[in-house]
Amino acid sequence: MSVHLFNFLFYIFPTIIFVIALIGIGWSVRKSKRYLIGYILLLLGAGTHNYGLLIVRAWDGMAISLFLGGGSILLGLLVLFITLIYTKLAAKLV
Repeated sequence: MSVHLFNFLFYIFPTIIFVIALIGIGWSVRKSKRYLIGYILLLLGAGTHNYGLLIVRAWDGMAISLFLGGGSILLGLLVLFITLIYTKLAAKLV
């Protein structure tokens, strides 16, 4: 794996997810509360990812970062996607 791809996946991408999650939480609190759980999972995943890489370090940190942090990010994205599909289908049926 090249160094630039490694830096993007482990440092820049979680920061982008963290910012998106904070903006999403702010938007969800003000406008549409149904997306709040997905954005909270994204925030927790990004925080866990950064905790594993920057604080714990070594192999233990890598395991925490990839499995707990990455899994939470993917779960948050899945919840957001399912919520979006559900709201679009519910709007069409009504």
